[in-house]
Amino acid sequence: MTSSSHVSEALSAARPAIERISAEVWDLAEISLHEVESSQVHVRELLDAGFDVREGVAGVPTAFVAEWSAGTGGAWSVALPKSAV
Repeated sequence: MTSSSHVSEALSAARPAIERISAEVWDLAEISLHEVESSQVHVRELLDAGFDVREGVAGVPTAFVAEWSAGTGGAWSVALPKSAV
């Protein structure tokens, strides 16, 4: 199986969760750079998925870093202000 097939399968499997999260965040309709509740939705989902999450990164209350690792080779990290998600 090719890498693109693995990615396609993973996205297909995640689609219901992605759609649920998107709908939940859309319904919150918060003002840009003040997405406190929306940020919490993303943090909650990342924690539930097994990520380690640090919030309030760089002094931005809605920014977070999420890291995940399995085995050796380092961690996957994502650092975004909520507005960029």
